[in-house]
Amino acid sequence: MDTSKKSIRNKMITFTVVIFLCFMIIISAQIFSLLHIKDSANKVYSTYMPILECTKGARESLQEGEVIIMELIQSKIKPEEYENIREYSENFRNTMAKFEMYINVLTHGSESKGFKGASEGKSYKLWLADSLNKRIVVTSISDKLKTLSKSTKIFYEGFTNNSLKYFIGNKKVLRMEHLGFVKEARALKYNTEIYKKDINKFRLLTKDLINQIDAEVNVFITDLQSNMSDVFKQILYSTIVFSVVMLIGTLVFSILFTNRTIIYPIRKLILGTKQIGEGDLSRKIEINTKDEFNTLALSFNQMSKDLQDKTVSKDYVDNIIQSMNDTLIVANSQGTINSANQAATELLNYKEEELIGKHISLVLDGENTEELLVTNGQGIENLSSEHNLINRDKIYVTKDGKQIPVLFSGTVMKNSKGATEGIVYVAQDITEIKAAEQQIRKSLKEKEVLLQEI
Repeated sequence: MDTSKKSIRNKMITFTVVIFLCFMIIISAQIFSLLHIKDSANKVYSTYMPILECTKGARESLQEGEVIIMELIQSKIKPEEYENIREYSENFRNTMAKFEMYINVLTHGSESKGFKGASEGKSYKLWLADSLNKRIVVTSISDKLKTLSKSTKIFYEGFTNNSLKYFIGNKKVLRMEHLGFVKEARALKYNTEIYKKDINKFRLLTKDLINQIDAEVNVFITDLQSNMSDVFKQILYSTIVFSVVMLIGTLVFSILFTNRTIIYPIRKLILGTKQIGEGDLSRKIEINTKDEFNTLALSFNQMSKDLQDKTVSKDYVDNIIQSMNDTLIVANSQGTINSANQAATELLNYKEEELIGKHISLVLDGENTEELLVTNGQGIENLSSEHNLINRDKIYVTKDGKQIPVLFSGTVMKNSKGATEGIVYVAQDITEIKAAEQQIRKSLKEKEVLLQEI
């Protein structure tokens, strides 16, 4: 086989590789979709989760400040312990400094110059001191969040200032009571209690703004998640459509490839062999591929040509045999007739199919036919050694019992290996010759009688 031809095996390998690549493209598209969604989720996390952490820190700081104020209100500090209020005041300042730090981050962003310079740089220093810069990075802040943060800072300042005034006023009241200025202390205490209302008012406003910041961030995250869901659905839909198209394309390609490469050549081979089997030896199988099917088709065509050549030779010989004037009968070594030519059937008044399968003795007049057979007797020795019987006088018996004198010959038919395949019997009708001989003998006898009379 020509090495330049592509074998079916190579085609199947190519087909398998193509199918594999198609499925790899489908899988890659799905992986790309998942990575895209993951990237979007990471962006959401990196952008807005730090903001939520800042609002959480601010809320916790505000709650700590509330706790400090409530502890001061509920504590029963003695006048001589008025200096203890300093500790409440310092704790409150530190707590509110953290609150201010978170609000400044929400206003400017953790990496901006505005944050580093806010509150005289105290917030940034505190941010670094708590190592929050390594954990929380706020870079993208919407205008609405900035506005809410600035408003929160204003209310925070009102909350802080009134709280500090409350601390200072309580310290003065305790100190006056300690010094014995009871009446003055009572008047100052009344004025100090007024701060409690402002503290509660600003506290609620500040908490409400923080909640609004949370709500704004959550709304944005919800919208973004909804958008991500829509994007996910769109990507999923595109992936499914792409996968279906690829699968349909792969299926169509598989059908076309299999039909063109395997099924179509097989059908042509089956049709060709069927027509050749029916006797149409001129049929040629054409397969325009460069694989084993093409080689097989060429082999079939060569076989058909060889059969056609042999069949033409056989037909030629058969025509000669059928055109012979002498009778010809072919039998096997046991004398069973296999075929007879037209001269034999016409002379014997039999149809060929009536003779086939019958013994040669059927057409011979009571002759001992052993010498005409190839058997384990004397006949085979004679016939095999001589290879033929030439011009023996025999009597043919026709179907209606008529006897016909013939000049009979027989020869053993052997194949290329020397094995006996059968016996060929040829006979010439000598009825006229015998009649002429009889007339001649009659004339000679008459002449002899005349000569004797003379």
